[in-house]
Amino acid sequence: SPTNLLYFVFDNISACSFQIILQHFLAVLFTYLLLRHLKVSKVASLFGGIIFAFSGFNTIWSQWNGHTLAASFIPLIILLTDRWFLNAKARDGILISVSFALFLVSGYPQLALYLFLALFLLWIVRFGEIRNRTLSTLFLGLFLVLGAGLAASQILPGAELLALSQRAVEPHPFDWAFLPWSKVITFLAPDFFGNHTTGNYWGPQDYTSNTGYVGIVAISLALAAFSLVRKSKEARLAILLLVFSLVFSFPTPIPILLWKSGFLGLNAASAHRALVLFNLAVALLAGFGVDTFLRKRISFLKTILIPSVIL
Repeated sequence: SPTNLLYFVFDNISACSFQIILQHFLAVLFTYLLLRHLKVSKVASLFGGIIFAFSGFNTIWSQWNGHTLAASFIPLIILLTDRWFLNAKARDGILISVSFALFLVSGYPQLALYLFLALFLLWIVRFGEIRNRTLSTLFLGLFLVLGAGLAASQILPGAELLALSQRAVEPHPFDWAFLPWSKVITFLAPDFFGNHTTGNYWGPQDYTSNTGYVGIVAISLALAAFSLVRKSKEARLAILLLVFSLVFSFPTPIPILLWKSGFLGLNAASAHRALVLFNLAVALLAGFGVDTFLRKRISFLKTILIPSVIL
């Protein structure tokens, strides 16, 4: 993992603490850079970065020092891929390979499936703008393969470990593989079923599946950005990420098929990890939402306070 370098500088406890902090810092930074690339103002981009960095997925999984670090690279790779599609500069291609390698060795390879989904949706949204479409797409595949090659020292032993592990014979039960429909309420109230910390959790699965929560303020701002769906391809991308992440998280036909296939040990994985894209989508839309309010000079304070008080 790239942040393991901290252990060569600090004592173990300090290094672990800095690792956890660095995950959130990188999530803010890379989301900020993506939003700036999508022509969002500096203030709104920072707001979106903070929302993603401390969203449900990144907060709940931060102590594992892998999930959140891998998640932080998703907006960076989307940014570099979009720049590659629009400008086809070799520098962006090289950075895609390096970033993808760092993503893969960060410790949570399941997120690669959702990264590929995000890149595919980006390809659809930018279809008419991609320079030398066929060639650019082939080179993108090459950059990703090169990135996997850079991470081969972890991927190959990991593949061997997966083949010899219990995951192939101990699949998740259906009730644990997908997000229960009853957990929709946790998108607005994460502690609706209680919390393990306070010893009163009574809901389905456990608290780690409550990753759909992004914050009432963020949801309120994201809703405002839906008005841009016809005008902005960038906002359209965020909305597609939001929709498809929900499709992959709940027991719908596509994730059920992947779960049954056992591909990459997915029969022992939880499909609702796709909510990392939901968190990112809301953060991006919230950035667009802030700019919408600033442009129309709508009272920002009233916008975030009224829904918060009501809910």
